[in-house]
Amino acid sequence: MSSNQCGPILYYDPGQVAIIVLESYKSGGVYGELENPRIEALLSPELKPLPGFPAPMHKLFDKEPGIYVAKFKLPSGASMAGTYLALVKCTDGNSERRAVYTIIIRAPSANMVASISGK
Repeated sequence: MSSNQCGPILYYDPGQVAIIVLESYKSGGVYGELENPRIEALLSPELKPLPGFPAPMHKLFDKEPGIYVAKFKLPSGASMAGTYLALVKCTDGNSERRAVYTIIIRAPSANMVASISGK
C-alpha cells in the first residue's frame, strides 16, 4: 500500500457480503506490518456515511505479515444499487496511509425461467 492509492473496483449484488483485502509491502517487495488497519467509512452513492464504521481489518494469516481483510454485509434491496466508496486507513510507522475502494452494487435483474417440454 503506497501512501495514498485507489483500490480495485469491486462488483456485488445487494445484500452480499463484501470482502476487502489490503496488502502492505515494505522495501524489496516483502510484506510488512501495519498499525490499526481499518475501514474508516463506507459512503453511499449520495456520499453519506453508512452505520457500522469504522470497522477493524484483521490479519488474513496469523503467521504472515502484511495481508489484512475485512468482511461486511452490503445494503439489500433493489434501491440500494449504485456506487459506494470504502475508505481504508492505517498507520505505517509515523505516516498515515489511505486507500479508496470502489464498490458497485448492481441492480438486480429479472429472473428468467426456462422450461423444456418434449413429447
